[in-house]
Amino acid sequence: MKSYFLIAFFFIGLMTSSFAAADRKIAFFTENGTGSFLDSKGIPTGYSVEIVREMIRRMRNPSHILIVPWVRGYNTVLQGPSAAIFSMIRNKERENLFKWVGPLNPTKFVFIARKDSHFKFASIEDAKKVGKIGCYKGDAREKLLLEKGFKNLEPISTEAPNSNNLKKLQLKRIDLWVTSQDDLLDSAKKYSVDPNLFEEVMLLDIVYTYIGFSKDMPDDEIKKWQETLDDMKKDGTYIRIMKEFNVPKYQWAID
Repeated sequence: MKSYFLIAFFFIGLMTSSFAAADRKIAFFTENGTGSFLDSKGIPTGYSVEIVREMIRRMRNPSHILIVPWVRGYNTVLQGPSAAIFSMIRNKERENLFKWVGPLNPTKFVFIARKDSHFKFASIEDAKKVGKIGCYKGDAREKLLLEKGFKNLEPISTEAPNSNNLKKLQLKRIDLWVTSQDDLLDSAKKYSVDPNLFEEVMLLDIVYTYIGFSKDMPDDEIKKWQETLDDMKKDGTYIRIMKEFNVPKYQWAID
């Protein structure tokens, strides 16, 4: 009889733990960027949002997605509890600050310049000699250049960093814009700026974006979120979403 109660207690505890994981409400933060934006009705959408939204649906989880300035979302997830941020570059500096699920997609860090600047860089050291480089304060690209010894950065902290940096570059208030490869076309289209005025002058790095969860999240829950994303890649849902938003194949992470 004692063994029966012990077994029953074990399964009740297991079921309770499972229900707790399913019911844990997580605040998913993202910024207004290429893969995440507000539609005409003010509802978050974009390929990264729809991937995470489908993960939430499959997990039968009561979580929600909020579009906020990057620094606010980042700091909130650092403090926890039960929070996550996407799409975030996974790098050495951040590795032990979050628990990771992904990858969502690869992205290229590049320098963008006006074509009439006629920049020809033989190495990254040449970029240190220009007047000003526009970047987003607290972003991985700013940190990468700071680590490489750049002193000519002009970071901005705003809810629309891409549009502001693009306009500053257009008006020659900055000489370069360090951004992701897809941000130029997306921002130019969104703000009716001619993309043919600009060009990519140097590739800095190829990195992968992930969902970063707060450290309080149990490992078994992180594993379930990862398995859910993996299943979406296997059954074609991930590819369907990427095609729906016209994301080129070089930005898919399905291998």
